[in-house]
Amino acid sequence: MRWFVIFLGLVLFIAPVMAQEEELPPLPQGPLLLTSCTEEMLKPDFWINRLSDPDKVIKTPEEIKEFNQRIYRWTHESVDVFKIPSSMTGDKIANQLKLEFETLRGRILFNAKGERVPKAVFDEDIQPKVRWDEVPKKIKVRWGTAVRATSVRALPTDMKMIEAPDDVEFDQLQFTLIKLWTPVAVYYTSADGRWLYVHAPYSRGWVKAEDIAFFPSREELKKTARPDKNFLVVTGKTVPIYEDAGLQTVERRPPMATVLPLASTALKRVTGENGVKNSFVIWLPFRKENGSADLREAYVDEKSDVSIGYLSYTKKNVIRQAFKLLGVRYGWGGMYGGWDCSGFTHDVFLTFGIAMPRNSKPQAYVGTQVDHFEAFE
Repeated sequence: MRWFVIFLGLVLFIAPVMAQEEELPPLPQGPLLLTSCTEEMLKPDFWINRLSDPDKVIKTPEEIKEFNQRIYRWTHESVDVFKIPSSMTGDKIANQLKLEFETLRGRILFNAKGERVPKAVFDEDIQPKVRWDEVPKKIKVRWGTAVRATSVRALPTDMKMIEAPDDVEFDQLQFTLIKLWTPVAVYYTSADGRWLYVHAPYSRGWVKAEDIAFFPSREELKKTARPDKNFLVVTGKTVPIYEDAGLQTVERRPPMATVLPLASTALKRVTGENGVKNSFVIWLPFRKENGSADLREAYVDEKSDVSIGYLSYTKKNVIRQAFKLLGVRYGWGGMYGGWDCSGFTHDVFLTFGIAMPRNSKPQAYVGTQVDHFEAFE
């Protein structure tokens, strides 16, 4: 049996969106016109109409679940968080923390101002936080979820480290961005308590403690964060979540492929000055002062670009999802609210429930061509 994943060689036409906290060099004005690219080629239907049987289901939900298990076995970076042991020896984590620290300390890196990062930054600021020599002999895993999109970092610091003074787009400490409601296994806490060393479904590293809310058990986390049914999937680039049923105050704007557990299968109906508004009622996680999860009802407009459950895995849907990210800003590891090449592929396929690896090399390993476009003039 062949395990199919369709890959699209789409060009991301970059829009000049700037980061909020730092001024970056301007990006090329988009769209970037290719020699033979026409206006029609920038629309999904141009490509969908050139495929044979674009509505045929490539994999059923059951086959996707089986495929995901194969991905977990084939690639070390992808894991089923809920199958991680509840306890483990500390040596494995300690050795990993030490390896990541020493590898980065040994490189020539620069800060955002283009100045070389001195070794003292590693020795005096970062190492006392990592303290791998204090990892307990036996680790009791804690279970939590992201209360907002948050960065996974190689070291417990916000400091940007780049390979060249002008290489501001590529922070070498940035692994990826995990989404709201992403479940994580928590292994360790930094000495200052501000960072957690976690394992997410497609990445492992340091995240800010304020962005993770803890559940009392793995079972409780799974029941809420990854229900077998009754959940929404964000299928647009981003979708607003409102704190009120009248859809007036935006609380979060999760990106494509975010899974939102439904608090109710019935729509919430509110009649106001602007007419009747129907909304999905979802659970939104918050972090209490003691770190535990506080679930509150929040609302998503019924007309938002979301799906009840995962999308049907067809060639047509893959192309439509891919084109929704046409024009977004490039963001290495999800920085600046953007997507990099493998993040783009990852999130497109995650809307179908496919647990693609996060990085391009393992993505190529698990993927198989399922169609092609005939040459045309």
